[in-house]
Amino acid sequence: MTGGHAHDIDATSMPMTTSADTTPADTTSAGDGRLRQLLDKDDIRELIHRYCHAVDRLDRALVESVFHPDAVEDHGHFTGQCRGYASLDYVRQALDRSAAVYAMTQHVIGNIRIDLQGDTAFTEAYVTAYHRLKDRPALWILGARYVDRFERRDGRWGVARRTLVKDWGDLCPIDDPGGRGFRLQRRDRWDPSYERWEAFPADTALREAV
Repeated sequence: MTGGHAHDIDATSMPMTTSADTTPADTTSAGDGRLRQLLDKDDIRELIHRYCHAVDRLDRALVESVFHPDAVEDHGHFTGQCRGYASLDYVRQALDRSAAVYAMTQHVIGNIRIDLQGDTAFTEAYVTAYHRLKDRPALWILGARYVDRFERRDGRWGVARRTLVKDWGDLCPIDDPGGRGFRLQRRDRWDPSYERWEAFPADTALREAV
């Protein structure tokens, strides 16, 4: 104070303004936006992982739930438009071919990059896909990327366009000795991954001979 007047303020005694000195409305708005982005990215990652599970289990309804009805798929041997949930062209062709050619498949997701732009997201997901052939003891391995355009419509994210980009491939002979009594995969909804801790009927459990 100067001159003894209580209303005179020494500027040096004032607290410094920091980045924390924002209004509650500002922090709430920024926090809500950040949380929304995290939730959107989590929804998109879930769909990418859901697709892999669904194609490995030949679960047509689950595969279809990943795509919007008018989605376009570029998957090498098939490129075309998906026409409605009941008859997604790519889903029908891909799953029928997989069931006919492969004894099992396993799609493993690696890096996922997501570029959010409002209700649209551009994504790149690395995938290593293992395909065990039915006609001979061999494994076809594909290293690839799903390059997708996701769109949020009516509050739901889905693939609007997907391009499968091949990076590499290899055909390997395999020799699985078996004999350890493991539960075995199934390519349907009786696979152990659909169990919810209740016991499934004994005749649905495929088990390796010991």
